[in-house]
Amino acid sequence: MIAAPAAIRLGYTQAASRWATGLFAFLASTAEVVAGVVTLLGGLALLLGQERAGPSALLAGVLGLLSARIMLALVHGGAIRQSARWLRGETTGTTLEEIFLAAPHALGWLLWTLPLELLGALWKWVGLAALAWAWAHALFARSGGVSASASLAMFLTLAFPLALFWALLRRAALVAAVRDGLSPFAAATTAVSRIAARPLAYFGVLVAGLAGALAADIVLSMFGNVLTPDSQALEPTLAAQLAGGVLAAFTGALFELVILFGFTALESEPVPAPAPPPPAAPAQLQPVA
Repeated sequence: MIAAPAAIRLGYTQAASRWATGLFAFLASTAEVVAGVVTLLGGLALLLGQERAGPSALLAGVLGLLSARIMLALVHGGAIRQSARWLRGETTGTTLEEIFLAAPHALGWLLWTLPLELLGALWKWVGLAALAWAWAHALFARSGGVSASASLAMFLTLAFPLALFWALLRRAALVAAVRDGLSPFAAATTAVSRIAARPLAYFGVLVAGLAGALAADIVLSMFGNVLTPDSQALEPTLAAQLAGGVLAAFTGALFELVILFGFTALESEPVPAPAPPPPAAPAQLQPVA
Protein backbone atom coordinates (compact mmCIF):
# COMPACT_ATOMS: atom_id res chain seq x y z
CA MET A 1 0.00 0.00 0.00
CA ILE A 2 1.08 3.56 -0.67
CA ALA A 3 1.81 5.62 2.45
CA ALA A 4 -0.12 8.79 3.28
CA PRO A 5 2.67 11.32 2.42
CA ALA A 6 3.18 9.70 -0.97
CA ALA A 7 -0.59 9.61 -1.54
CA ILE A 8 -0.83 13.32 -0.75
CA ARG A 9 1.96 14.11 -3.20
CA LEU A 10 0.29 12.00 -5.88
CA GLY A 11 -3.02 13.75 -5.18
CA TYR A 12 -1.57 17.21 -5.66
CA THR A 13 0.42 16.11 -8.71
CA GLN A 14 -2.60 14.63 -10.47
CA ALA A 15 -4.92 17.50 -9.54
CA ALA A 16 -2.46 19.97 -11.02
CA SER A 17 -1.72 17.97 -14.17
CA ARG A 18 -5.17 16.69 -15.20
CA TRP A 19 -6.46 20.02 -16.48
CA ALA A 20 -9.51 18.59 -18.29
CA THR A 21 -10.80 16.89 -15.13
CA GLY A 22 -10.21 20.05 -13.12
CA LEU A 23 -12.03 22.14 -15.73
CA PHE A 24 -15.10 19.87 -15.68
CA ALA A 25 -15.12 19.83 -11.86
CA PHE A 26 -14.86 23.62 -11.80
CA LEU A 27 -17.77 24.01 -14.24
CA ALA A 28 -19.96 21.66 -12.19
CA SER A 29 -19.07 23.49 -8.96
CA THR A 30 -19.79 26.84 -10.61
CA ALA A 31 -23.19 25.57 -11.73
CA GLU A 32 -23.89 24.59 -8.13
CA VAL A 33 -22.98 28.08 -6.93
CA VAL A 34 -25.21 29.74 -9.53
CA ALA A 35 -28.08 27.40 -8.69
CA GLY A 36 -27.68 28.26 -5.01
CA VAL A 37 -27.95 31.98 -5.79
CA VAL A 38 -31.06 31.33 -7.89
CA THR A 39 -32.59 29.36 -5.02
CA LEU A 40 -31.84 32.22 -2.62
CA LEU A 41 -33.46 34.73 -4.97
CA GLY A 42 -36.46 32.46 -5.37
CA GLY A 43 -36.94 32.25 -1.62
CA LEU A 44 -36.60 36.03 -1.33
CA ALA A 45 -39.15 36.57 -4.10
CA LEU A 46 -41.53 34.15 -2.41
CA LEU A 47 -41.24 36.07 0.86
CA LEU A 48 -41.92 39.34 -0.99
CA GLY A 49 -45.17 37.95 -2.38
CA GLN A 50 -44.08 37.13 -5.94
CA GLU A 51 -46.51 34.27 -6.55
CA ARG A 52 -45.14 33.36 -9.99
CA ALA A 53 -41.47 34.27 -9.90
CA GLY A 54 -40.83 32.82 -6.44
CA PRO A 55 -41.92 29.19 -7.01
CA SER A 56 -40.43 29.15 -10.50
CA ALA A 57 -37.06 30.37 -9.25
CA LEU A 58 -37.12 27.90 -6.37
CA LEU A 59 -37.89 25.00 -8.69
CA ALA A 60 -35.17 26.09 -11.14
CA GLY A 61 -32.67 26.43 -8.31
CA VAL A 62 -33.42 22.99 -6.88
CA LEU A 63 -33.21 21.36 -10.31
CA GLY A 64 -29.97 23.23 -10.96
CA LEU A 65 -28.49 22.01 -7.68
CA LEU A 66 -29.47 18.43 -8.47
CA SER A 67 -28.04 18.65 -11.99
CA ALA A 68 -24.78 20.13 -10.68
CA ARG A 69 -24.47 17.31 -8.14
CA ILE A 70 -24.99 14.73 -10.88
CA MET A 71 -22.36 16.35 -13.09
CA LEU A 72 -19.91 16.59 -10.21
CA ALA A 73 -20.41 12.92 -9.30
CA LEU A 74 -19.77 11.92 -12.91
CA VAL A 75 -16.59 13.98 -13.08
CA HIS A 76 -15.31 12.58 -9.79
CA GLY A 77 -16.06 9.03 -10.89
CA GLY A 78 -14.14 9.52 -14.14
CA ALA A 79 -11.22 11.08 -12.26
CA ILE A 80 -11.02 8.13 -9.85
CA ARG A 81 -11.17 5.56 -12.64
CA GLN A 82 -8.48 7.36 -14.64
CA SER A 83 -6.25 7.71 -11.58
CA ALA A 84 -6.65 4.06 -10.57
CA ARG A 85 -5.71 2.80 -14.03
CA TRP A 86 -2.75 5.16 -14.15
CA LEU A 87 -1.51 3.99 -10.76
CA ARG A 88 -1.76 0.36 -11.90
CA GLY A 89 0.38 1.17 -14.93
CA GLU A 90 -2.49 0.62 -17.39
CA THR A 91 -3.42 2.75 -20.36
CA THR A 92 -6.16 5.31 -19.74
CA GLY A 93 -8.75 6.76 -22.05
CA THR A 94 -9.68 10.37 -22.48
CA THR A 95 -11.41 12.27 -19.71
CA LEU A 96 -14.84 11.92 -21.30
CA GLU A 97 -14.35 8.20 -21.94
CA GLU A 98 -13.44 7.58 -18.32
CA ILE A 99 -16.43 9.64 -17.16
CA PHE A 100 -18.84 7.56 -19.26
CA LEU A 101 -17.30 4.26 -18.16
CA ALA A 102 -17.47 5.22 -14.47
CA ALA A 103 -20.99 6.70 -14.73
CA PRO A 104 -23.03 3.67 -13.48
CA HIS A 105 -21.06 3.31 -10.26
CA ALA A 106 -20.83 7.09 -9.69
CA LEU A 107 -24.58 7.55 -10.14
CA GLY A 108 -25.31 4.58 -7.88
CA TRP A 109 -23.11 6.16 -5.21
CA LEU A 110 -24.96 9.47 -5.62
CA LEU A 111 -28.37 7.81 -5.22
CA TRP A 112 -27.09 6.22 -2.01
CA THR A 113 -25.54 9.34 -0.48
CA LEU A 114 -28.14 11.96 -1.44
CA PRO A 115 -30.90 10.77 0.94
CA LEU A 116 -28.36 10.43 3.74
CA GLU A 117 -27.12 13.97 3.17
CA LEU A 118 -30.69 15.30 3.19
CA LEU A 119 -31.39 13.40 6.40
CA GLY A 120 -28.22 14.78 7.96
CA ALA A 121 -29.11 18.35 6.96
CA LEU A 122 -32.60 17.90 8.41
CA TRP A 123 -31.16 16.55 11.65
CA LYS A 124 -28.75 19.48 11.88
CA TRP A 125 -31.32 22.22 11.35
CA VAL A 126 -33.97 20.58 13.54
CA GLY A 127 -31.36 20.15 16.27
CA LEU A 128 -30.27 23.78 16.01
CA ALA A 129 -33.89 24.94 16.14
CA ALA A 130 -34.54 22.80 19.21
CA LEU A 131 -31.41 24.17 20.90
CA ALA A 132 -32.42 27.76 20.12
CA TRP A 133 -35.88 27.14 21.56
CA ALA A 134 -34.41 25.50 24.69
CA TRP A 135 -32.01 28.40 25.29
CA ALA A 136 -34.73 31.00 24.73
CA HIS A 137 -37.04 29.17 27.14
CA ALA A 138 -34.29 28.90 29.75
CA LEU A 139 -33.42 32.59 29.35
CA PHE A 140 -36.96 33.94 29.73
CA ALA A 141 -38.32 31.37 32.18
CA ARG A 142 -35.12 31.36 34.28
CA SER A 143 -35.23 27.57 34.50
CA GLY A 144 -33.96 24.63 32.51
CA GLY A 145 -30.50 26.07 31.92
CA VAL A 146 -28.75 22.84 32.88
CA SER A 147 -30.74 20.75 30.40
CA ALA A 148 -30.21 23.32 27.63
CA SER A 149 -26.45 23.37 28.26
CA ALA A 150 -26.32 19.57 28.34
CA SER A 151 -28.24 19.39 25.06
CA LEU A 152 -25.85 21.86 23.42
CA ALA A 153 -22.82 19.93 24.66
CA MET A 154 -24.27 16.64 23.44
CA PHE A 155 -25.15 18.12 20.05
CA LEU A 156 -21.66 19.53 19.53
CA THR A 157 -20.04 16.35 20.81
CA LEU A 158 -21.98 14.22 18.34
CA ALA A 159 -21.94 16.62 15.40
CA PHE A 160 -18.17 16.88 14.93
CA PRO A 161 -17.25 13.15 14.87
CA LEU A 162 -20.29 12.33 12.74
CA ALA A 163 -19.40 15.05 10.22
CA LEU A 164 -15.78 13.85 10.12
CA PHE A 165 -16.78 10.22 9.66
CA TRP A 166 -19.24 11.13 6.91
CA ALA A 167 -16.62 13.22 5.12
CA LEU A 168 -14.31 10.19 5.12
CA LEU A 169 -16.98 7.61 4.31
CA ARG A 170 -18.64 9.31 1.36
CA ARG A 171 -15.33 9.88 -0.44
CA ALA A 172 -13.87 6.49 0.37
CA ALA A 173 -17.12 4.81 -0.73
CA LEU A 174 -17.00 6.61 -4.07
CA VAL A 175 -13.41 5.49 -4.58
CA ALA A 176 -14.31 1.89 -3.71
CA ALA A 177 -17.39 1.90 -5.95
CA VAL A 178 -15.57 3.22 -9.03
CA ARG A 179 -12.14 1.67 -8.52
CA ASP A 180 -13.35 -1.82 -7.59
CA GLY A 181 -16.70 -1.83 -9.43
CA LEU A 182 -18.80 -2.38 -6.29
CA SER A 183 -22.44 -1.66 -5.53
CA PRO A 184 -23.15 1.31 -3.22
CA PHE A 185 -23.73 -0.79 -0.10
CA ALA A 186 -20.72 -3.03 -0.76
CA ALA A 187 -18.62 0.06 -1.44
CA ALA A 188 -19.74 1.59 1.87
CA THR A 189 -18.83 -1.52 3.87
CA THR A 190 -15.52 -1.78 2.07
CA ALA A 191 -14.83 1.89 2.80
CA VAL A 192 -15.58 1.39 6.51
CA SER A 193 -13.15 -1.54 6.70
CA ARG A 194 -10.44 0.41 4.87
CA ILE A 195 -10.85 3.47 7.09
CA ALA A 196 -10.76 1.26 10.19
CA ALA A 197 -7.57 -0.41 8.96
CA ARG A 198 -5.74 2.87 8.18
CA PRO A 199 -7.54 5.71 10.00
CA LEU A 200 -4.53 8.03 10.28
CA ALA A 201 -3.70 7.72 6.58
CA TYR A 202 -7.22 8.60 5.47
CA PHE A 203 -7.47 11.38 8.02
CA GLY A 204 -4.14 12.82 6.90
CA VAL A 205 -5.19 12.93 3.23
CA LEU A 206 -8.53 14.51 4.15
CA VAL A 207 -6.90 17.15 6.33
CA ALA A 208 -4.32 17.95 3.62
CA GLY A 209 -7.07 18.65 1.11
CA LEU A 210 -9.41 20.50 3.46
CA ALA A 211 -6.57 22.62 4.85
CA GLY A 212 -5.66 23.76 1.36
CA ALA A 213 -9.27 24.61 0.57
CA LEU A 214 -9.65 26.50 3.86
CA ALA A 215 -6.47 28.50 3.29
CA ALA A 216 -7.62 29.42 -0.23
CA ASP A 217 -11.04 30.48 1.08
CA ILE A 218 -9.43 32.70 3.71
CA VAL A 219 -7.25 34.42 1.13
CA LEU A 220 -10.18 34.89 -1.27
CA SER A 221 -12.40 36.28 1.49
CA MET A 222 -9.69 38.76 2.49
CA PHE A 223 -9.36 40.06 -1.07
CA GLY A 224 -13.13 40.01 -1.46
CA ASN A 225 -13.65 42.16 1.61
CA VAL A 226 -11.12 44.68 0.32
CA LEU A 227 -12.62 44.89 -3.17
CA THR A 228 -16.31 44.71 -2.20
CA PRO A 229 -18.02 48.12 -2.37
CA ASP A 230 -19.55 49.59 0.76
CA SER A 231 -22.96 49.85 -0.89
CA GLN A 232 -25.65 47.80 0.82
CA ALA A 233 -27.80 47.45 -2.30
CA LEU A 234 -28.97 44.02 -3.29
CA GLU A 235 -27.40 43.91 -6.75
CA PRO A 236 -23.77 44.71 -5.75
CA THR A 237 -24.01 42.32 -2.81
CA LEU A 238 -25.25 39.47 -4.99
CA ALA A 239 -22.61 40.20 -7.62
CA ALA A 240 -19.86 40.11 -5.00
CA GLN A 241 -21.21 36.88 -3.50
CA LEU A 242 -21.45 35.29 -6.94
CA ALA A 243 -17.90 36.29 -7.91
CA GLY A 244 -16.51 35.07 -4.60
CA GLY A 245 -18.51 31.86 -4.90
CA VAL A 246 -17.11 31.14 -8.36
CA LEU A 247 -13.53 31.61 -7.15
CA ALA A 248 -14.23 29.45 -4.10
CA ALA A 249 -15.74 26.82 -6.42
CA PHE A 250 -12.48 26.71 -8.38
CA THR A 251 -10.32 26.13 -5.30
CA GLY A 252 -12.86 23.76 -3.76
CA ALA A 253 -13.02 21.64 -6.93
CA LEU A 254 -9.22 21.48 -7.09
CA PHE A 255 -8.71 20.36 -3.50
CA GLU A 256 -11.63 17.91 -3.68
CA LEU A 257 -9.78 16.22 -6.53
CA VAL A 258 -6.68 16.16 -4.33
CA ILE A 259 -8.58 14.22 -1.67
CA LEU A 260 -10.11 11.75 -4.15
CA PHE A 261 -6.81 11.16 -5.90
CA GLY A 262 -5.15 10.66 -2.51
CA PHE A 263 -7.78 8.15 -1.38
CA THR A 264 -7.34 6.28 -4.66
CA ALA A 265 -3.60 6.16 -4.15
CA LEU A 266 -3.96 4.83 -0.60
CA GLU A 267 -5.51 1.61 -1.89
CA SER A 268 -3.12 1.19 -4.82
CA GLU A 269 0.08 -0.77 -4.93
CA PRO A 270 3.28 1.08 -5.81
CA VAL A 271 4.26 0.59 -9.42
CA PRO A 272 7.30 -1.72 -9.45
CA ALA A 273 10.47 -0.36 -10.92
CA PRO A 274 11.33 -1.71 -14.36
CA ALA A 275 13.71 -4.64 -14.38
CA PRO A 276 17.27 -3.79 -15.41
CA PRO A 277 18.25 -4.94 -18.89
CA PRO A 278 20.22 -8.17 -19.08
CA PRO A 279 23.97 -7.76 -19.38
CA ALA A 280 25.35 -7.85 -22.87
CA ALA A 281 27.14 -11.02 -23.89
CA PRO A 282 30.92 -10.56 -24.14
CA ALA A 283 32.20 -10.26 -27.66
CA GLN A 284 34.09 -13.27 -28.92
CA LEU A 285 37.65 -12.70 -30.03
CA GLN A 286 38.39 -13.59 -33.61
CA PRO A 287 41.64 -15.48 -34.28
CA VAL A 288 44.35 -13.51 -36.02
CA ALA A 289 45.33 -14.93 -39.39
